[in-house]
Amino acid sequence: MEKRKFKVIIYLLAISTVAMLILQSYWLYSDFKLNREKNQANIRRVVLESLDQYSLISMSKLYKIEKKDSIAARQLAKTIQSLTQIYSDDSIQTKKGKKTVTFNINTTIDTLEKSSSDTLQASSKVSVHKPEIMHKERLVVTEKAISEVIKKHFQANQITNPYQLSLKSVQQPRIWYTKDTLLFQKYNFIAVQGKAIDLNVIATVHVEDDMLGPLKSIFWTLLISLLIVLFIMYGLIYLIKQLREEKRMSEIKNDFISNMTHEFKTPISTVSLAIQSIRYFGIKDDPEKLDEYLGICLNELHRTSSMIERVLKLSHEKPFVIKLEEFSLSELLTTFHNQSKPVLTEFNGILDIQNDSTVDLITADKVHFGNLLFNLLDNSIKYRKAEENPHILIRLYNDDKNLYMIFRDNGIGISKVYLNKIFENFFRVPTGNVHNAQGFGLGLSYVQKIIHLHNGSIKVHSEVSKGTTFTIEIPLIPNNK
Repeated sequence: MEKRKFKVIIYLLAISTVAMLILQSYWLYSDFKLNREKNQANIRRVVLESLDQYSLISMSKLYKIEKKDSIAARQLAKTIQSLTQIYSDDSIQTKKGKKTVTFNINTTIDTLEKSSSDTLQASSKVSVHKPEIMHKERLVVTEKAISEVIKKHFQANQITNPYQLSLKSVQQPRIWYTKDTLLFQKYNFIAVQGKAIDLNVIATVHVEDDMLGPLKSIFWTLLISLLIVLFIMYGLIYLIKQLREEKRMSEIKNDFISNMTHEFKTPISTVSLAIQSIRYFGIKDDPEKLDEYLGICLNELHRTSSMIERVLKLSHEKPFVIKLEEFSLSELLTTFHNQSKPVLTEFNGILDIQNDSTVDLITADKVHFGNLLFNLLDNSIKYRKAEENPHILIRLYNDDKNLYMIFRDNGIGISKVYLNKIFENFFRVPTGNVHNAQGFGLGLSYVQKIIHLHNGSIKVHSEVSKGTTFTIEIPLIPNNK
């Protein structure tokens, strides 16, 4: 049930994070899209105003308004002048010069059907009547002239997008000034729609789409959003790691309590049985039997006390202080071999020691070094194969700087999943509620700590059903080589 709750919590956190990321991304995209559309609309407006301005400037130079003209004609001239006085440009040539496109304009001016304010507006159509007064002129249009107008408008509106202008003459009976063109692909502008105007020109403006502009406008929003997302992701990952660690520690704790209960139950049961035998079965009347049973009780109590001491030492912040002394390596190995015989005899085990070291006297903590060997032996005996007698090989050799020890067995092996955890306190390879191997999961942790206190290192290689090999490296003190 706990495992299921843990998965549900992880899934809920993941779903919430993904939903938050989706909403945040949608919000940022909408903001970016809105700013881009505003930017595009602004560029469209400026380009249209530029072409409108050029059209008005062109008309103002073509209409020859004289004093004898009608009042309506003067009103038209005044309106055109008011629209063009701030846009006058000497680069527009009314004489023959640079020739890109040449077109004719036939103008007829007399009266206006409505006031100029109603009929003459930027991007609207102009109607003129009566053919009594006719002026026919040639107007030379250059890309430079129109480009200058566009450039001024871009500068005035702080637009830095690169653009390209091209002009093309097209024979059409009427001229239409269209705004329904796709931005950043082609702008087709024809200056003015007039019933009596024969102006056949297409102006195409290509403006580069600026993606950085909209991004810059939401830069701080984007940066803050990214930081928030990073903080949330970091917090989520950290929380998941903590939950996993808490779950793992809970499993280790439960496994340790179960193992400890089993370890203490065995000697307590043994002592209890011995005492009952002494009390109820006449053992107290037989001195020899009494001494034997009291010896069993004493051994079990010593074993229990030893286990408690090991737990207390390893749980202490600084459990070990090594005492360096010079001793004979060969003598230590001989003592270890002799003390291991009872255990090896019980399980029909074989211990093969190969001492190829050229150094006999070493400086180390003799007691802890011996315990190190016994813990490795104990680990090999515990995790032996049921159908095969344990075979343990210990080989020692050295170079100029280090002493090496290889400890190999033919046990059940360790899965690669757990190899990086076997040196942790209280860790045991999960076996459920089965206690074939006694212990608290402290032996290998003790071994690693002793080796590290000697400034050494330990590596492990294991294969399931083939056995485990420990490689230990301990620096030699130069004066004692």
